[in-house]
Amino acid sequence: MPSTLLLEIAAALDFSLHSDQETVFGKVDGYRFTAVERAKTIGFFTSVAGITPEHLQDLSAWLEKTAFSLKLESYDLDANFLGVFAHKPLFSGVKKAVSFLHAMTTKLSDLAVPVNACAVCGEEAATNAMYMGLFAAIHEACVDREGHDFTGQTTMSNEADDFIKLEEDSVQEKSPLATIAASMKDYEQAFVDDTVALCAIKSVKGTPSEEAPYGQETRQALDWFLKRGEALGFKAVNVDNRAGYLEMGEGEEMVACVCHLDVVPAGDGWTYDPFVARVEDGKIIARGTSDDKGPALMGVYALKALLDDPDFKAKKRLRIIVGLDEESGSTCMDHYVKTEEIPVAGFTADAEFPAIYAEKGITRIELSMPRTGNEPLKYARGGEALNMVAAKASFSLKMRDGHIEELTYAGKPAHASTPELGENAIVKGFKDVKHKLDEGGLKDEFVDAVYHFVGDDLNGANLGIDFEDESGRTSMNVGTLSIGEKEARIGIDVRYPVTLDINAAFAEKKAELEACGVQVNTVHGMDPLNLGKTSDLIQTLMSTYNEMMEESDEAVAIGGGTYARSVPNIAAFGPAFPDDEHVAHQADEYISIEKAMAAAAIYREVFRKLGS
Repeated sequence: MPSTLLLEIAAALDFSLHSDQETVFGKVDGYRFTAVERAKTIGFFTSVAGITPEHLQDLSAWLEKTAFSLKLESYDLDANFLGVFAHKPLFSGVKKAVSFLHAMTTKLSDLAVPVNACAVCGEEAATNAMYMGLFAAIHEACVDREGHDFTGQTTMSNEADDFIKLEEDSVQEKSPLATIAASMKDYEQAFVDDTVALCAIKSVKGTPSEEAPYGQETRQALDWFLKRGEALGFKAVNVDNRAGYLEMGEGEEMVACVCHLDVVPAGDGWTYDPFVARVEDGKIIARGTSDDKGPALMGVYALKALLDDPDFKAKKRLRIIVGLDEESGSTCMDHYVKTEEIPVAGFTADAEFPAIYAEKGITRIELSMPRTGNEPLKYARGGEALNMVAAKASFSLKMRDGHIEELTYAGKPAHASTPELGENAIVKGFKDVKHKLDEGGLKDEFVDAVYHFVGDDLNGANLGIDFEDESGRTSMNVGTLSIGEKEARIGIDVRYPVTLDINAAFAEKKAELEACGVQVNTVHGMDPLNLGKTSDLIQTLMSTYNEMMEESDEAVAIGGGTYARSVPNIAAFGPAFPDDEHVAHQADEYISIEKAMAAAAIYREVFRKLGS
């Protein structure tokens, strides 16, 4: 299977996935590229056939000069191909990779490297091929011929293997992460211990009661969090068992970090018990470590560092707010906003760095249809949550000869905001069931409707909601499936761009669905959020991040839903760093201890600025 990083690169560059499932390829400014992941690096290959010896020397000099600033580990010029390799932890985000590729194609163009040169002979070719596993223009007749060696005419700095290597230690020194994390070293062990303890509480939404509106174990997580906060020296407040907060300082105004303590179900595929945290190889592995118990504790220890700092005098109160219902609709924050003080500024540690200035709208749609009991599809179940790509699904199909065919499908879980990173077992099952019904001359109206209006589309085109603006493109995920004797029901999670009027866009297809006998209900909705890149809050978050990380990044827009839209004056900000693996809602979810401490240090300085 392709890695998450390769899939993100493919999505950013509109590359295709090769049949080997290990490489992605496509064009950047006309030049053909192949991206390949290695153990510690990501490599980009492109043909430079047709380059002159003089320009080849210029290209080598440019790469050597650019290597440190672009954080390249090495490059290789061989067999008419240029390969550049970036050290994965230090290549600052897919956005930076895309920017680098455009810079490189500009250099290739300046050096008159032909866009469509055959990778073997160097003459113009109209045919594309995977030559030696790399995407290139090539004449079919040249495949088996001995070609002209354009790259053999240059003298490389490392003559032994035609490879320019950077010492790993010197590359690592370019990253400030270790230095930033070291500033929180005094709190590291306490953070690890607290994360292990908090993640042991299985705070999946459960049966509501008066004293536990979201289930007993979410209440248990809140009680633990508030008690631990009091022990660390904070004021602790329970907000009607739906939320709570820890607070320090004085002042009329209040700045906050917003997080949540509820988690999605564990799902399948875990190596060990998902609620018995393991600390190994510099990681903490358990459900909730990255989403969102670990980040909540990063905020706590950011404040603890300020509480212990005798030179810090806050002019505003500083607060860590936690909710218990983020994964199922954020009604916890709805309650908080109605009953408690609103922060004048702040952030939610429920996303990624850098700061997120815009979040797509979210709507969750339920399609249902009554059953007569005579349909050939007798039973189906799939998925665990609307905001997860379904990892398993099962179907029971009565064939024309009367025998019952039991079908099960396995997928790959992912967050609903990035359905392309997973494999949906429900969608896979519906396609197969539809095919079997058609082959057997059988008909099921619900299957037909879902296949026609949903299918395997990830962008909502069949529902009339495929749209794109600066915040991104519509994404759609089939999260849950339930079919029995009396009713068929399927749940869909949609993330839509900030300028799309989702109701107007969906109106026509909704009418068509209802004409087919399908009931359409919106079970949950969140309006888009757009704080603007130039707002004071975003500028403060970005200046802090860029100063500490020695970067010059800009704020971004995302498709995920965070607490930022649930509480006024809040932006999503970390704690995941660019190029971190996406592990939220997935098996063996984890956080890096060093990166967690670095994020806590960044939060500490943001609190310092916003609270002063």
